Amino acid sequence: MASPYNTQAVVGAVNTMTITGIPGRALRLLDLVISVSAQPAWLTSPNVQVQDGTTPIWQVDLPPSGSAGFLSRVPLPTGDVSTNTADQGLVGGPGNNLVIVVANPGAGVKTIINAKVAAQ
Repeated sequence: MASPYNTQAVVGAVNTMTITGIPGRALRLLDLVISVSAQPAWLTSPNVQVQDGTTPIWQVDLPPSGSAGFLSRVPLPTGDVSTNTADQGLVGGPGNNLVIVVANPGAGVKTIINAKVAAQ
């Protein structure tokens, strides 16, 4: 059985995941998990951003948390239509790509984006 998550890993660079939009339908980000392999040297704030196409709709800073790295389920906002959110997850515009960007964590540090997305 295929995983319901889109997954992308990048080492020592910005990790940009683009989930292709569906004509006439919006994409909803239901769950977001970010893994970092070692202590990140975040040079960009915020270090996680979600975009509706090229327009940022939500962002958060994941803190450094030790040399062993970390796995973080990112708490997505809910219930605020002024920031393109709905009862569960972030919603983009119909037909738009959903883009998740994790800032460069530093040389040799791997980031993995796991994103569960549904069309509505």
